[in-house]
Amino acid sequence: MAISDYPELLALYQQRSPLGQSEISAELLALSDFVYQQTQKNSPITRDANLSLPQLLVNISTESQLKSVLRQYRNQILVELIKLEFSSANHSLQVMHCCSNLADECIQGALAWLSKDHMEKFGTPTSDSGDTQELIVLGMGKLGGKELNLSSDIDLIFTYPQSGHTQGGKRSIENEVFFHRLVQRFIGILNDVTQDGFVFRVDARLRPYGDSGPLVLSYEALSQYYLEQGRDWERFALVKARAITGTIAHVAALQAILKPFVYRRYIDFSMLESPRQMKLQIEIELRRRHLQHNLKLGLGGIREIEFIVQALQLIHGGKHVQLQTTSTLVGLDVIETMELLSKKQVKTLRLGYLKLRHWEHCLQGIADKQTQDLPNNELDKQRLCFIDSQLTWAAWQKEADAVRAGVHQIFLAQFRDESNTADIGVDTELTNLWRLPEVCGVNQGILSQLGYKDPVWVLKKLAECKDRLLQKSRPVSEKATLKLQGLVPTIIRLCGKEALAEQTFDRVFLLIDQILTRTAYLDLFVENRSTLELVIFLFARSPWIAKHTSQYPLVLDDLLNPQWQTQPYTIKQRQQMLEQTLARIPQDDEEHLYGVLREFKQSQHFQLAAGFISEQFNVEKLAKNLTAIADVIVRESLKMARYQIENRYGRLLNEQGEDADFVIVAMGKLGSREIGFSSDLDLIFLHENCENESTGIKSLEANVYFIKIAQRFIHILTTRMSSGVLYEIDTRLRPMGNSGLLVSSIEQFASYQKAQAWTWEHQALIRARVLSPSRNLAEKFEIARKQVLTIEREQQKLLTDVTEMREKMRQHFSVSTSEKWSLKQGLGGITDIEFFIQYLVLLQAHQHQELTSYTSMMELLKQLGMSGILQGEQVKLLNSAYQKYRDAINRQALQETEIQNESQWQEISEQVTEIIQSY
Repeated sequence: MAISDYPELLALYQQRSPLGQSEISAELLALSDFVYQQTQKNSPITRDANLSLPQLLVNISTESQLKSVLRQYRNQILVELIKLEFSSANHSLQVMHCCSNLADECIQGALAWLSKDHMEKFGTPTSDSGDTQELIVLGMGKLGGKELNLSSDIDLIFTYPQSGHTQGGKRSIENEVFFHRLVQRFIGILNDVTQDGFVFRVDARLRPYGDSGPLVLSYEALSQYYLEQGRDWERFALVKARAITGTIAHVAALQAILKPFVYRRYIDFSMLESPRQMKLQIEIELRRRHLQHNLKLGLGGIREIEFIVQALQLIHGGKHVQLQTTSTLVGLDVIETMELLSKKQVKTLRLGYLKLRHWEHCLQGIADKQTQDLPNNELDKQRLCFIDSQLTWAAWQKEADAVRAGVHQIFLAQFRDESNTADIGVDTELTNLWRLPEVCGVNQGILSQLGYKDPVWVLKKLAECKDRLLQKSRPVSEKATLKLQGLVPTIIRLCGKEALAEQTFDRVFLLIDQILTRTAYLDLFVENRSTLELVIFLFARSPWIAKHTSQYPLVLDDLLNPQWQTQPYTIKQRQQMLEQTLARIPQDDEEHLYGVLREFKQSQHFQLAAGFISEQFNVEKLAKNLTAIADVIVRESLKMARYQIENRYGRLLNEQGEDADFVIVAMGKLGSREIGFSSDLDLIFLHENCENESTGIKSLEANVYFIKIAQRFIHILTTRMSSGVLYEIDTRLRPMGNSGLLVSSIEQFASYQKAQAWTWEHQALIRARVLSPSRNLAEKFEIARKQVLTIEREQQKLLTDVTEMREKMRQHFSVSTSEKWSLKQGLGGITDIEFFIQYLVLLQAHQHQELTSYTSMMELLKQLGMSGILQGEQVKLLNSAYQKYRDAINRQALQETEIQNESQWQEISEQVTEIIQSY
């Protein structure tokens, strides 16, 4: 094919052809924007092939020089590899190896230079027995398998053999501190974007505990984690683990820890179910993210091939050590030899893998972007066609579709699960009714017999739905229409069994209307009768669940996995799910990260609402789980915010050379772990005192830097997307309220609380707790909090302050009347109990400091009883009332009712009021 066959590519070729160099063809300049941009830079595009990276680093004396050399070296190698890949699809394997070797070189070179510089300051890290210690860098994922692509993150885990202290430096520090600081510098060297670009985007989230864990762990800590907490997905990840640095002895010792965790000594049949669960997650991700055109994550993509190979490795690799390889293609060779797959299947997967990797390289070579999405613009389509000698995009796509179809067929065959399919049967009578839903005696009679009290209304609704199907403005596929013919009769029959048949029917059809153009969800109902029955059960009992599901149909994916219905996830499991999902997403893909946070929240709220309305757990467990979800979202959002600010303005370091501490403090219901489905988050932001400026090209003073982090954090949580907002944020409980600074130092906060804060602010402080990880700022906050709460207060003034504030709130918020009563603001209601508990804590904490150890109202109530401040019967009654009120409020939210009849609560509210007035 000649370049003249591709009009848009030809125009670019003609524009750039005068710039062609002897080493760089004009064709390559037109095919790759990255190569073109490199030719425009002052640094030479060619390099001395006789100079290795270690030789180039010999005379480097500053980190700035180190960054520059590494980036220029990487860019020059990348130009050569793009040229090689674009010349023929047969070079993909060579390009993968070269990319991986380049990453190894840069990691080893940067680490060697930094280690030497680090040891000059702090000495040599040494074990207690006197052995020299070193940092071991484990390459994971494609880097571990020497299969790196042209523009990839590198997944790394950092570890070292033994604890101890440094020796021979200006001052001795613990090995843990030494390596932590070393890794922080190392990541910045590779990750930071300068005028020369970056070296590699470093992702360290595959380490134990993910982002919330330490950057570096000793072998002992690593071993303990995998022994006690290692999960199946981590076994999958560690199949690819390869040591890039370290002596033979240290690497062998590390392998002795990892191998038994990854590979069992027998055929591991337990891994038969785990791949099915992971396959389920893949299918959910495909639906949610519309990844049909993604070469890695879409059907028949690269991940499916890797998944097949790794699953077989984990099942059989313990017994057959030849399967213990980090290479996908070597793994396929062994699988063929062992006849775990047929020769035809292996051939399909091998050729598919090389083809997909070639196309992936071509996509990434265009602009040095980490993408696997097929292009949606004509120029890039023509670029791919020209590279592969395809005259049209249709021909190129036909070949790609054939390759992916072959891969996906094998993937389905390997992990098919026949246990969860049940066809919805044919119902002739209701099928005819759906085909012609006219208001007539026959149809009315059918619906009446099924339990509908207003069959005419139902028939009109069905007719409206039929009309919408025919609207030209919203075309519905023939496939969806056929699915509905089998689905609607079953929906009609099942809704008729519910007490509120018409309302349930209406709610279900609102959902159907939302998913008409997403046939994957119609398939879900058609193929899983039990799933449809569960949806109808939940919709009948909660309009909130119905609206939530219709607004965010992605939560239907949760119904595929029944575990949460029979064995609700623990708080830790819920948090791990989010951490694992985020770990697979590039940190620069902000829109995707924000979307995942929102999808996680919508999914978890759906599960918890379903569990609560089904009475699987009580209000206390509900609140703790809702709070845990908010906690993990806040922590992950703060990490994202800080990462984005660091990328733009550099890091902000304290006097010890560590990242300056910044924390989020939860107040209100979040602080006391009592939030509901629609709660705002009351938060304040605190930081350690820091006089430095950030290290970026655009540097900022510390106070401005911290404000930027807080603002970015708020943006992440409150930005409205198709999957909604995360939470509304209320920062009015900060010092001086809305007129005060968004962010305060811990010293400013403590001073304000002691000298200027109102009594109601001290009440709020009772519920306060630090949410985000912190080295010592959390401890400083807790000291300041306890000092304020344990101030001895004059009883009458305290009583007056608390009572006046309560009355102001009652007048402002209360909607109670003689017939209707507010659970929250009514006399003897929730807020009265909370104010009463807070009053007693502020009055008694100077004598009973144990009261300051709790933020939960229930825990405080219990402690007030144990301290003798309240009598046992009083504690029992207040606890019972508080629980019943909160249970009712959450059920009101799910059933979308608000006001209670006062007579229903009169006795209990009067008992509460009597106790409060006795004090």
